[in-house]
Amino acid sequence: IIDCQKVGKLIVGLRKEKKLTQKQLADAMNISDKTISKWERGLGCPDVSLLNELSKIFEEATRRNKIASITGFIVYNEEYFMQVIEGYEDKINNLYEVIAQDSRHTNLLLLGTKDNDIRDFEEWNLGYIYSEKVIKDFLYLKTGNKSFLPYQFSYEFALDFLKGINKIV
Repeated sequence: IIDCQKVGKLIVGLRKEKKLTQKQLADAMNISDKTISKWERGLGCPDVSLLNELSKIFEEATRRNKIASITGFIVYNEEYFMQVIEGYEDKINNLYEVIAQDSRHTNLLLLGTKDNDIRDFEEWNLGYIYSEKVIKDFLYLKTGNKSFLPYQFSYEFALDFLKGINKIV
């Protein structure tokens, strides 16, 4: 028996990790974005015959990030995303433009930038965590509060938080 909720969380996580919209993924698979939405909400599962194609799309997005030498990490819950992106300035600026123009992203807040030759997330071509419990538990250990409100974080706290979460996943 396939757990469509788990499959849906995996699909949404991989899709967002690879910086694909539901429409982009759907177009690449020749299906509707409503179908992708249904899968991501756990209201159905992709046919087994589509899993290989889905895997290829995610592999291609990872390959593009590797070519662009982009690394980083994302933490998100139902309401907020917090992300660090590492790479060459021009590549980061291009990626940030794509993110900013994506209608699913609202109220973007750039907490900071820094020039750094040493990467904190070099093992990830954008790793991610989507776990309300892990996020809240880690926040509680750091602050005594379980509220994930990234817009209230300082640049230094956000980076420290992402580094800490990265160590436990």
